[in-house]
Amino acid sequence: MKILGVIPARYGAKRFPGKLLAPILNKPMILWTLEGAKESKRLDEIIVATDSDLILKTVTDAGFNAVMTRDDHQSGTDRIWEAAENYDCSHVLNIQGDEPLLNGKTVDLLISALDTKPDSKMVTVVTTLNPDDAKDPNRVKVVLDEDDRALYFSRGLIPYPRDIASDQSFLLHIGLYLYEKEFLRSFIEHGLSELEKIEKLEQLRALAMGVSIDIVHTSEKLMSVDAPEDIPPVETWLNRQ
Repeated sequence: MKILGVIPARYGAKRFPGKLLAPILNKPMILWTLEGAKESKRLDEIIVATDSDLILKTVTDAGFNAVMTRDDHQSGTDRIWEAAENYDCSHVLNIQGDEPLLNGKTVDLLISALDTKPDSKMVTVVTTLNPDDAKDPNRVKVVLDEDDRALYFSRGLIPYPRDIASDQSFLLHIGLYLYEKEFLRSFIEHGLSELEKIEKLEQLRALAMGVSIDIVHTSEKLMSVDAPEDIPPVETWLNRQ
């Protein structure tokens, strides 16, 4: 088993252009993510797949590997596939660059799912979500079956608490995806699914294809950055550490 970690790094994000270069305690966000992922004991290599000369330079100047990819990809997963297609590996780990608190423990926990489920096509991570944040469409929720496999992901409130008190717990999806490489090929070739188009969530494509997504739970602190106002809480947390 050989695992390649790839961070898709598009410069022109619609909601937050240049997000991955935004400074967090005077260090570009993507470098926080890279340094955390590098702590993993089970990743064989980590690369950044970008369409930006500036991101490429930032990453390589810091001693990490990066490759230039096309600027017309529809999604980060398409960009990852361009970088990974000809790479000698059995699995590809999609690492979102906007997870500055990512650490090696979380990465290794995800990969460890293959120890008990070696035939898994796709694995991802969840953690508990503060009910006060559950209505935020940028916080993707997930519901599971009894074997810790995803039933559905949504930007909406799932499960909807029709008769339950407002302190009901929710599961937050974390943007880490471990793909069997050959399944990733099929995933890319399949194209967008209808549910994916509606929710703008790529992982729904796998469910539409009838492929199970295995889930691991983490208690590690993770705070994704979706907008500029998400940065101060991350800096506060880092300063406390």
